[in-house]
Amino acid sequence: GYRFLKWKISESAFNESTIISKGATWKYFDQGSLPALNWYSPNYSDAQWAEGNAELGYGDGDEATVLSYGPAADNKFITSYFRKTFTVTDTSGLVTVKGQVKYDDGIIIYLNGAEVFRGNMPQGPVDQNTLALVAEPEGAFLSFSLPVSYLKNGLNILAAEIHQISGLSSDISFDLEVTGAKLGLLQMTEQNMPVLNLILNGKTEIELEYEPDYRNISDLVINEVGVGFKTEDQQYTGDWIELYNAGKDSVDLNGLFVTDDFSEPGKHRLIFNSSEKLPPGEFKLLLADAHPLAGADHLNFKISEGEQVGIFHFDGTAWNLLDGYDLEAIMENTSRARIPDGAGSFLLTGLATPLAANKIQEVASTGSAYPNPFKDLLFIDYPEGITSAKITDLMGRDQRIDIADPQPYSVSDLAPGVYLLQLFTDSGRQILRLVKR
Repeated sequence: GYRFLKWKISESAFNESTIISKGATWKYFDQGSLPALNWYSPNYSDAQWAEGNAELGYGDGDEATVLSYGPAADNKFITSYFRKTFTVTDTSGLVTVKGQVKYDDGIIIYLNGAEVFRGNMPQGPVDQNTLALVAEPEGAFLSFSLPVSYLKNGLNILAAEIHQISGLSSDISFDLEVTGAKLGLLQMTEQNMPVLNLILNGKTEIELEYEPDYRNISDLVINEVGVGFKTEDQQYTGDWIELYNAGKDSVDLNGLFVTDDFSEPGKHRLIFNSSEKLPPGEFKLLLADAHPLAGADHLNFKISEGEQVGIFHFDGTAWNLLDGYDLEAIMENTSRARIPDGAGSFLLTGLATPLAANKIQEVASTGSAYPNPFKDLLFIDYPEGITSAKITDLMGRDQRIDIADPQPYSVSDLAPGVYLLQLFTDSGRQILRLVKR
């Protein structure tokens, strides 16, 4: 086993800048023909093209620049062409280049003569009469990525062609934005909490520091085990385990393991967001409610579903049982407690004392079952105030028992294994572990 020491975090956040802004000025060609075979090339001259601000298009009423669709409203031009010359001062350190584009219906985008994005268009070569695949309603901007290597220092050319679904289409739209991101300054931080919460923005490297867990832990004991408790300010109805430091030195609970089955010692690892040292003579309460995401004090099992309770330490080669207990019957609002704390034997007490010194209090008459182990017949001595009973296997499947039926009960249909007999009274619940041969 290993002990967590700290996280080392190296972060470089993204610094984003706009290369082409929405609403920028574009050169455009809206004559319905192909300007030239190399119209998207950096070497092509667009000096004779018209110029206007985005959004460019027609038919929606929100255009900054209205394009021509030709002489016939029922046979509009299929394709419009756009070019934008822009300058990049320094491409070194660029990590990502991203675009956002609004288009209707289909689009192909080129950067410095190379195609970088195709949306709603057929594959292969296209010309001024190539139709978009389907009608695309104008809406939000669509994101796409551009290869960083396609950008160069100095002048660059971004070109786009917009295609209609048909000559009857009512509108077209075009606007585009390009941003680039570089990594900022490297920042180094450390965190000594085992659970790491980060919002990643940029490049992040995380290094874990740990050491072998060779601790010699003694005098940490399971001091009390109960089902439910009620105090002046809290009521809890689930299973719980109380730890107690009976030694002279504080014990770090981080990295220790708690289980309800000695054959599975690593069932639940204790992980706290800070050093959880238990001082001498102090208590620690663990809630065995099978809801580990509820908090560091919550375990991933319920005691009533297990046979044992144990706390283990793993030193890298072997599991060391620090303390353990074979669970016996416990009724709600009672507990099995060491009396005196830390050293005495486990006794059934009618006074549950989580996070406090254990006290003995007589428990009202309890039930029992025999023989145990049993085979085909089972006798049950019910406690006073019995309301119902059931036998549950360790998978949670239960068989209701009619307490009015004559005894002994026939249980020949139960498969061999371990079962829990739950006896419900007006004052709580009693649990007995049974073994079917």
